[in-house]
Amino acid sequence: MSLAASAIDIDDEAVRVAAENAHTNGLSDRLLLARGGPETLTGTWPLVLANVLAAPLIDMAPALVRRVAHHGHLVLSGIPSSVEPDVDQAYRHLGMRRVRARSRAGWVALEMRATW
Repeated sequence: MSLAASAIDIDDEAVRVAAENAHTNGLSDRLLLARGGPETLTGTWPLVLANVLAAPLIDMAPALVRRVAHHGHLVLSGIPSSVEPDVDQAYRHLGMRRVRARSRAGWVALEMRATW
């Protein structure tokens, strides 16, 4: 099997639990886990997922956008409805195009697409 995904988190416990889950599901050899933020990895991917609160999503927008491949997708979640326009604008400013937004119980997930 080849590597299927890379995953990062700044929380040691989250990385440990992700490793356990990958092992339990027989996916350890397909997942690269690392502790750190988006600057931890190099390269680009066709799909980047970030489940982080709004303020950090805005702060890390340039680093996350650099990880999105040509016409790739970026899914952002963990966004309170009240600040969704701020997050949306931060990513549009960097060349991402909004594809759709989904909301539930006061939280929003945005799907963006690279325009390059």
